[in-house]
Amino acid sequence: MITVLKKFVAPIALVGTSSSLGAGGYGISNYLNDVSRQSRQDEIYGENSKVFSRYIKKTEESENSFNLLCEKLITSEIGDRKEDFPIPECHKKFQDLVSKNKKLEIWMESDKERFSESFSQYFDNLSEESELLFMNNENYLGNWKYQNLDCNNEQISEKIIVSCSNNSY
Repeated sequence: MITVLKKFVAPIALVGTSSSLGAGGYGISNYLNDVSRQSRQDEIYGENSKVFSRYIKKTEESENSFNLLCEKLITSEIGDRKEDFPIPECHKKFQDLVSKNKKLEIWMESDKERFSESFSQYFDNLSEESELLFMNNENYLGNWKYQNLDCNNEQISEKIIVSCSNNSY
C-alpha cells in the first residue's frame, strides 16, 4: 500500500510544485538573479556593496557603426570604484533607451544623493550657462547643453537620469 502511495502522491507533489513555480517562476527567478548578482558583487567589492551610478556613452567609429562605453560606480566598505559593466547588459540597456530616443548619445543614472559625484566623473568642461544651471538648481533638473548635445536631467524616484541627444542630425 505504501509503495502505491509513493508512486501516486510523489508525482502529484512534483506537478503541484512545478506548476506553482511556473506561475510565480518569473518573479522567483528575478529575485534569485538579484540575490545572486548582489552576492557576486559583495564577493568582489565587500559586504553591502552598491552600484550608485551607471553610465553609457555611444562612441562612433564610422557612420554606420559604433561602440559603447559602459561603466558603473560602486560604493562598498573598501571605498568607491569605477568598473565596466557587462557588455550584454550594456547593449540591452542601450537598445531599450534608443527605442525611446533614437538620437541618444549619453545616458547616466545616479542615486540622487550621489549625483554630484557621479556627474563630475563623466561631464567636464561645461559651458558657463550649464554651470549656472547646476549651481542654481539644487535638484539638478532641467535642460542644458554639453558640447554639441542637448541634455535633460529628470528625477525618477530617488534617481537622477541624464539623457543627452544629438539633435543636429
